[in-house]
Amino acid sequence: MASIEMKFFRIAVDETGKNNTVVLKEKKGKRFLPIFIGPNEARSIESEIKSEKMPRPMTHDLIVSLCGSLNIEIISVLITKIIDSTFYADINFRLKDGNGEITSIDARPSDALSIAIRAGCALYCSEELLEEASITI
Repeated sequence: MASIEMKFFRIAVDETGKNNTVVLKEKKGKRFLPIFIGPNEARSIESEIKSEKMPRPMTHDLIVSLCGSLNIEIISVLITKIIDSTFYADINFRLKDGNGEITSIDARPSDALSIAIRAGCALYCSEELLEEASITI
């Protein structure tokens, strides 16, 4: 499966909590991928983008800290597909010694993106998904 490197472009957080959208953009292209997400995940992503620190670790902070404590490197996030208006993603990781095999786990894209921001890892989208669901501005 061919994958395209993406970057965060924008997050739109709706005060009513009904229409939260994270928009990804091709690093070397003109396509954008809007993904609708829940209000809690939107606030989590927004707070990290704005460098707002909470008094206690949020769930996504906990996951990144736990991986670090266990010598697990979060390598990348891949937004893989959309089925019936639901996006799917994988988080790819391995042991930090670099000799480990890369392992992927299924995740909701909103959680995967929140973790990717915190981990500073690469972000990709499958070419097939971009062809199906991207927009060009």
